[in-house]
Amino acid sequence: MLLLAMPAIVQAHPHGSSSTVYACVKTNGVVAKLVTHASACASGQAAINLSAKGPTGAKGSTGATGATGATGATGTNGTNGAAGAKGAAGATGGTGAAGATGAAGATGAAGATGAAGATGAEGATGAGATGADGPTGATGATGATGATGATGAGLTVVFANNNDSGTTTSTTYTATLTGGGTSPAATATIGASGNALVTVTGLLAHSGTATGYLGFVVSGATAQAATDARALNRTSGADATMLASATFVVTGLAAGSNTFTLQYKASSGDTLTFSNRSIIVQPLP
Repeated sequence: MLLLAMPAIVQAHPHGSSSTVYACVKTNGVVAKLVTHASACASGQAAINLSAKGPTGAKGSTGATGATGATGATGTNGTNGAAGAKGAAGATGGTGAAGATGAAGATGAAGATGAAGATGAEGATGAGATGADGPTGATGATGATGATGATGAGLTVVFANNNDSGTTTSTTYTATLTGGGTSPAATATIGASGNALVTVTGLLAHSGTATGYLGFVVSGATAQAATDARALNRTSGADATMLASATFVVTGLAAGSNTFTLQYKASSGDTLTFSNRSIIVQPLP
């Protein structure tokens, strides 16, 4: 886990605003402050846009092919052709050798009794015309269109803040401050990388010698508790006041909706005062 501590005076932003956020970076690489307009950075400071969006999600898969249409009905048989005309009687010839018995022909009409002659050759079978083809069967119905694929998630920077002043003496992390109103919470959509850049800012004031911690807890698709390792902290004598920011790379997040909520802690029972509190979450591709 990479820790980037960046002390700076941070301008208050509207609670839950989604406007563009810039980091004003000094020439030595230290972030001076976070602003909503690049022109707010001082001369010699680079304005870095923290609100870039990630790539569009992949296109959904193509729908399945529709089922084949039913086979068309069989066409009706064509009508039989007319019978061929009767062949003319052949001339009487000499008796030939006995041939193979021919197929039985149709019975001819009775004729006049004449001299016995040789049996005439069998007439050709009349050819009937082939019946017309039956009509083509109807086209089968088109298959249903496949469902549209899910839209890819965009990587959007989110932040929340609360300038109210509140106090705590809790020696464990808590989101509750006496008189401090609701603790800022920013909900971000985390991509497939499972990583995000989180910046916390606050004004810490002591009434004793305890160390004050300003951290955050992750809930939603991921459950991660607040830890000292990724918290802005200040150790000083009585009546010491500090306004600062710290940025952390958070890994191991589940893809989807994750909520980052500020939490507070004192190292001993001394009273710690927190105000001008904000949290910025930038999902990483």
